[in-house]
Amino acid sequence: MIMFEKFLHQTPFVRFVIPLIAGILLKTFFPSFSAPFLLIVLVLFTLLWIIEITKLSASLQLNFWFGVIMFLLLFFTGAFLVQNKYDNKIKIPEEKYTYTAIVIENPEVKENSIKTIIEIQGIKEADGFKNVKFKTLAYFQKDSSKVNLKIGDLFIAQSQINEVKHSGNPEVFNYQRYLSYKEIYYQTYLNNDQFSVIGYNKGNRIILEANKVRQFLLDQYKKYNISGDEFAVLSALTLGYINDMSPEIKQSFSVSGAMHVLSVSGLHVGVIFYIVSQILFFLEQKKYGRFFRFLIVISVLFGYAVITGLSSSVMRSTIMFSLIGLGDLFNRTKNTYNTIAASAFVMLLINPFNIMDVGFQLSYLAVLSIVFFQPLIYPWFQFKRKLPDKIWQLISVTIAAQLGTLPITLLYFHQFPVYFILTNIFVIPLSTIIICTAVILLVFSFSGLIGGFIAFLLELLLSLFNGSVKWIESLPYSTIHPISINNVESILLFVIIIIVSLLLISKKYAWLRLAFTVSLIFVFYNSARIYLLRKESGFIVYNIPKTSAIEFYSGCNNKLIVNKEGEEIESIIRFNFQPFWDKQGIKNPVIINSKQISKNNFWNDYYFYNRKIIHLNSDNLKKYLSVSPINIDYLILSENINMSISELQMYFKWNQVVFDSSNKLYRVNKWRNECELLGLNYYSVSHQGAFILKQAF
Repeated sequence: MIMFEKFLHQTPFVRFVIPLIAGILLKTFFPSFSAPFLLIVLVLFTLLWIIEITKLSASLQLNFWFGVIMFLLLFFTGAFLVQNKYDNKIKIPEEKYTYTAIVIENPEVKENSIKTIIEIQGIKEADGFKNVKFKTLAYFQKDSSKVNLKIGDLFIAQSQINEVKHSGNPEVFNYQRYLSYKEIYYQTYLNNDQFSVIGYNKGNRIILEANKVRQFLLDQYKKYNISGDEFAVLSALTLGYINDMSPEIKQSFSVSGAMHVLSVSGLHVGVIFYIVSQILFFLEQKKYGRFFRFLIVISVLFGYAVITGLSSSVMRSTIMFSLIGLGDLFNRTKNTYNTIAASAFVMLLINPFNIMDVGFQLSYLAVLSIVFFQPLIYPWFQFKRKLPDKIWQLISVTIAAQLGTLPITLLYFHQFPVYFILTNIFVIPLSTIIICTAVILLVFSFSGLIGGFIAFLLELLLSLFNGSVKWIESLPYSTIHPISINNVESILLFVIIIIVSLLLISKKYAWLRLAFTVSLIFVFYNSARIYLLRKESGFIVYNIPKTSAIEFYSGCNNKLIVNKEGEEIESIIRFNFQPFWDKQGIKNPVIINSKQISKNNFWNDYYFYNRKIIHLNSDNLKKYLSVSPINIDYLILSENINMSISELQMYFKWNQVVFDSSNKLYRVNKWRNECELLGLNYYSVSHQGAFILKQAF
């Protein structure tokens, strides 16, 4: 306990960041928490804090009440920061608008469109354009001859702007929530004739110039004929540019456990910090030389952060190295935990939603784990020779990072790279050499002869780098997948890791008993959850654009009725069905083409726990001579069948009608209006998300 108090006194920013994070999380997960109340409390505790500081300056004694007031002040500051983000959200109705916008993100070529982020500047109203400013996800027609957009392009457009909505499909990635943390709430699609570029190089000058620098550096790589996967990996590795990465190379790095290397982070910033510091060594002996060296190094780091896109991982590393440099400048003793906490504190003050970013969580957990566990793991083995010792040092760092990030990697990615140690033995040294070689290439890019030789070496290194990753991916049992854990199990894993940490520090075996107890709770909870899942049955109408997909499942068995087959069905399985199948333990899914079973039928009928379900996906029903309406529980309408609700009432009497996502919106809206006029219960998958009905036992 005394050691912990001493630790907190040595790390003030740890005491600051914990209540700040608590307040941010409270307001994020419970947004109804009163905003006016937050403002009143914030002002109140600010005043109390000032009064308390005044008292303390006379007594020079920190007391309990100061700590309480400071905690509450930071707690409500965190909540207020989130509330401020909510208050700044622009709310507009879903309709067609004429507007002006600026491209603020490099366009990315997708399978059927070109995706980017735009910032809408003005919306046309009766008396002219109204100034607004909000980010929107934009998809441009892929075959448009006009689409050659880049950051800074200003255009005028007319298109439908809709809110980004979660599909509601079970266990799938919640893209709506992900975008909301980036303050993007709307999306639009633009055809060739819906927009016209009217200006260039508009918007934030720093971002524009940084993008030009990044594009110039990318062009230098291309100048030396670095292409394909080598160019894609080099661009991601050095400049944070991932638009050219193929799904196959992403999969290789993910399965082998090397994906973290492609995210510009501490490794990259550290290399830049070291190189620039060494180049400027001569300033150390000059008057004010250390100060100018610090300014130059920090300017280069922040410039690099801007060029690579200001990701949370690179910003965290940049702030951390800046604080380290500041400590060196004033000859202050560095406390690594305090430096890490200070960088997190600054980043959360800038944007409280950083805490919800997976990259932010992974990077901080990895660094904290390395700082704490690596010194404890490294003494396990002693090597007299330098090379084995360096390899073991790298392995100990890898184990430490993996240990701290394990609970959230399992929670978010549902897989474990078995050969992560082998991967990092190859990729970390190689990536460091590649980054240094890339810097040398850019320095000597003016010389065709020297630059060509360096580019040749760089291509060899990149081929070796990619080859080693693909080789590790190809090894048997390279990944354990799928691993399905929920939030509770992730928290229990964190608790186990913390208890083990306390055991290593205190050497008291009472912590071992507690770790064993919590591990048993984890095992029992996981077993009970899986048991209940195996007992669960359900009926799902999925929300996938232009797709009719109905699934019945019972435990590990299922039957999916879908209006696609072949490559079409393969392309939508991974993101729409597989996450649910992994959680449910469905290993061999049964997939049936709905068009085949309905070819000679008036309708498709199914039963789910004594509930009768009729599925209509063709106009065959019109050939059926109805004597009286058939009583059913659910009626599912698909494929834009050309019948009104009134006509359907001649054939069926239902409890609820469901319009699936294969129907066009204009037809769904027409059916909805009819149902409302007739007082009928309906559910629109396109508007309300996937329709899910569960039966626990």
